[in-house]
Amino acid sequence: MSKRTGLAFAVMMLLAALIPFMGAAEPARAMEAEIVDVMIDGLVGPGGEYASGNHVVTFRVNNTGDVYFVDETTLYLTVYTYPEGTLFYNTSKVTTVVVDNNTAQNFTFGMVDLPEGEYTIAVNGTLAGTETMASTQIDVADVIDLSMTSDFFEEEGTYPLGEEMLPTCTVTYTGNVEDWKDQVSINLRIDLLEDPMVTVYDEDMIIMDNESSPVDPPHDFSVFFSTGWIPNASGNYRARFSVEYDTYNSSNNFYTVYFSIENPPSITGRVTTSLGAPVPDVTVILSGMFQIGETLTDADGFYSFENIDDGTYTLDFSKTWCTSNSTTVTVESGLTKVVNVTINKLAVGGLRGRVTLPNGLPAVGAEVTVSFPGEVPVVEVTDDNGNYTFDTIKAGSADITVTLQGYQDYSRTGFIIVEQYWNELDVELEEIPFTVTISPPDGELAFSVSGTITLQFSKPVNKSTINETTVYLIKLSTSSNVPLSFAFVDSDNVVLLSPQVTLEYQTDYRITVTDLVEDLYGNNFPHIFYSNFTTETQIIEIDLAGRYPADDQSEVPVNTWIRAVFPEAMDSTTISASTFEVFKTGGGGEPISGTVIYYPGNYTAVFKPSQPLEYGSRYSVSLSPDILALDSTKIFRGTTWSFETEQLITTGTLKGYILDEDGKPFPPDKVTITLQKEEGTPIILNVNQLGRFEGTGIEAGTYILKIEIPDYKTYETEVTITAGSTMDLKTIEPEKEGSKGSEFNIGYLLLILLVIVIIIILVYVFLGRSTRPVEAVEEERGRRPAFQTGRERHYREPEYQEPAEGEFLCPVCGFVVASDELDCPNCGAEFEEDLFECPECGAMIPGDVPECPECGAKFEEEEEGEEEESFEEEEELDITEEYQVEELDEEEIPLAGMEG
Repeated sequence: MSKRTGLAFAVMMLLAALIPFMGAAEPARAMEAEIVDVMIDGLVGPGGEYASGNHVVTFRVNNTGDVYFVDETTLYLTVYTYPEGTLFYNTSKVTTVVVDNNTAQNFTFGMVDLPEGEYTIAVNGTLAGTETMASTQIDVADVIDLSMTSDFFEEEGTYPLGEEMLPTCTVTYTGNVEDWKDQVSINLRIDLLEDPMVTVYDEDMIIMDNESSPVDPPHDFSVFFSTGWIPNASGNYRARFSVEYDTYNSSNNFYTVYFSIENPPSITGRVTTSLGAPVPDVTVILSGMFQIGETLTDADGFYSFENIDDGTYTLDFSKTWCTSNSTTVTVESGLTKVVNVTINKLAVGGLRGRVTLPNGLPAVGAEVTVSFPGEVPVVEVTDDNGNYTFDTIKAGSADITVTLQGYQDYSRTGFIIVEQYWNELDVELEEIPFTVTISPPDGELAFSVSGTITLQFSKPVNKSTINETTVYLIKLSTSSNVPLSFAFVDSDNVVLLSPQVTLEYQTDYRITVTDLVEDLYGNNFPHIFYSNFTTETQIIEIDLAGRYPADDQSEVPVNTWIRAVFPEAMDSTTISASTFEVFKTGGGGEPISGTVIYYPGNYTAVFKPSQPLEYGSRYSVSLSPDILALDSTKIFRGTTWSFETEQLITTGTLKGYILDEDGKPFPPDKVTITLQKEEGTPIILNVNQLGRFEGTGIEAGTYILKIEIPDYKTYETEVTITAGSTMDLKTIEPEKEGSKGSEFNIGYLLLILLVIVIIIILVYVFLGRSTRPVEAVEEERGRRPAFQTGRERHYREPEYQEPAEGEFLCPVCGFVVASDELDCPNCGAEFEEDLFECPECGAMIPGDVPECPECGAKFEEEEEGEEEESFEEEEELDITEEYQVEELDEEEIPLAGMEG
């Protein structure tokens, strides 16, 4: 059999198998959809009529079949007059109709403008191949529609008792009749809603009659009731405004509002911020001798108190995280007092939370600390439930710590406290690990043989568990125990171990802490802890042979150098600014800056401060035990001492004598001496019986010294006082009043000046011309020639020649001239004779004579090569780098004045 034949046979067999099932299937129901209703929009009047005008036509399709119905078809809208049957309007529209099985669906056809009359409206078409149609008959008329509204009473509003009201309302005409008028009235009825209900106001008003002008829609009638209403009872009320007229839509012919009448409040007001914003939920307390009432401001900040007796009361306003306010108010019968106040929000908030232990139980008694930079921390303690609360706390970034003995401290930095908000922070504490730190530390190689061992535990320990079986010290070479005594420092969780015997030098020891040690809560130390150390090497100790300044020395100059003298040579490499330090008391613990130099010739180390020391200050000197001998052995244990610098002197002394013209002292009570600065109080100086005066402790500066003595002229002079020194004025002799001495001296001086002027004039006239000096070059004659230019003449420029002995060069033309010539043979310049004044008799004599021809005085020539004075300068050490240590083998420094 071929493949094609086999395939055909298989298809035939499959069809044969399906034939019985196909014959047994139930036939499907056809779609069953039809138009079942036609409607128009709009309200129906009292007679079932529609208002003339535009109306939207809607038709309804009902699908009674079991399948989803979808069909796109053309539908037709036809409008006939009734009962004539005249066609008024027709149109068609392609519409997609979609209706679920067993449901009905509305579809909009379009809008039709219908004037007054009766009409039949039909919609027809084909749905699923079947013709279908539906219609409706309507009455269209011109209508009158009146509606009522009023905004006089606020819904659920409150109004005061006893105040007259004149209600108002609005009637709106919205019909479609032009030039309409008719007899129309309205009514207002107010009822007190009690059991039974009581009508307290019932008033009718005519808003239009046949005499009124016609109106066109739309039109509003504003109505004011002329009869007022005065409520005389408090309670809940209903006001009903109604139009007394048959209108197209009667549902809006009335308006109803509910309100209440209350006694006027005795006190009312509003709470706002300084910016005018309302503050809700402010607690307002009214009190007299006792608290009378309490209320909260509403969302708009208003409050009130009612039925308050006459009198004066206090109003207190408060709100969490806000400023408070308080005022007094006087209540009078029948009057409402308005009290408006201002409070402001503060930049604060609240903080609360819960502290728990690692097992979830509350941490009772934990301290919660909140701190801000530069402010005193605030602390709260957790209650029995582990809760804590800070009702008011500053807003901003805060540091929060939580502590509880036996647990690790919790710390949170930069926690933001949000203002006007409850900030939440829950904390779970962690247990402190049970650890110990031992001093000396493990591996220490130079522990003191008489030292004390310190055990620093991380938490408080049970003292009864600390003994020589739980904590012990052994010598490793022999495994023998060293007897110990124990001391406790509870505040620091410290145990001090003191060996009862002196330890051996250069020996290895081990300290052991066993797991039998317990903390205060019964927890065992987690493991056995070991720490090994080696004691120090025994050394021969040395001390300083001398020091400057001495220990506790005072009045040390501020520019001093600090020196330390060792008894033997030391390793200079170990003497530096880190082993030789100077500290200023109150200087913050940092050493002062300086340079250290070691002089091996006299075993002296010198500290040179970079700056002068401060006046009146205390300094301490520290030499480290790390300063070693030449063989690098440690023989020096180190030392410290202190000294004080000199006080800063800002004053000086003034002294002298005051004597009369006979050299005798004045009576002290006759002498007044004052010392006066430009500004300040004069200083009075006293004089003794010997005429001596002295002023000490005078501030440095420039003063005017004034001395006043009866019958003597006032003596004044300027004096300058220098700090730390004495100004000695020697002897002052005041001048007597009326003395001619000064006048005589002045006259005598004037006479001398006049004589000098006359001599100068005569010399000028005699000589007839001016002269000027001529410089001589011959040193052997010892004179300086002067010259006169003389008459005008022409001369030749001479060639330069070196003058011989007894010659000199003319200062005008440079010609060589003999020393005895009085004028230059080349240029005619005239020279003055070499004359000088005899120091004995004053006679004018030649400059080269050995003795005076008048008095016989002899003159000696100055010896050449006279020695000039020389001044030696001290050579200071050149320190090129701070903290440099130099080794000057040959130089030694004096040790005078050094201690030791």
